[in-house]
This record gives sequence, C-alpha cells and structure tokens, in this order.
Amino acid sequence: MDSIENYPTTAVPTEPIITPEAWRGEDLAKTTEWLYKLSEEELRDIDDALRHVEGKGLVPPEFTKEDFPLPIFGSSLDEIREELEGGRGFIIMRGIDRVK
Repeated sequence: MDSIENYPTTAVPTEPIITPEAWRGEDLAKTTEWLYKLSEEELRDIDDALRHVEGKGLVPPEFTKEDFPLPIFGSSLDEIREELEGGRGFIIMRGIDRVK
C-alpha cells in the first residue's frame, strides 16, 4: 500500500471561489437558468436523427456526430456543452420522452 507521501496534494483555497462551477444551492434557487426545456421542434430534430442512424443500421457507439444530424438542436447543444464544460457543470434537460 502506498504511503500518504506518494499522493499529490493541493493547496487549500484561502479566497472565496467565485467561478461559475462554484455554485451553491441557495444561488440555484434564485434562477432557472440551469433548466433547459426542449421545444417540439428540437424533439422532432432528435427523432429525425435517431431514424437516420437506425436507417443506416448504426447503434451506439458505432456512430459519430456526423451520423447524427441535428440541424435545429445542434446549436443549442453546443451552448449546453459550453455550460457543462465551462459553466456550472450541469444542466437539467426536460421534455425528453424516456419511453422512446
């Protein structure tokens, strides 16, 4: 077993962390910016992309972004990815039919 000396250490912050990913529950309660409701148009776009890959006989992970065209939802998805990677680090999407 490794001794504690073999593990990397990090400094304990001495200043408040004020970056977007340093949210607190009370801050989230003041806004709904972290909720994303898919429109009917975006849902149709996703359904069309699913039919497209199914028509090609592809299943995850055998297809790429290029195989899954999202002409309508794609730009919103790019913004969501930016929020995940450089913002709060999460978003709740609503409107997706879990049965499909």
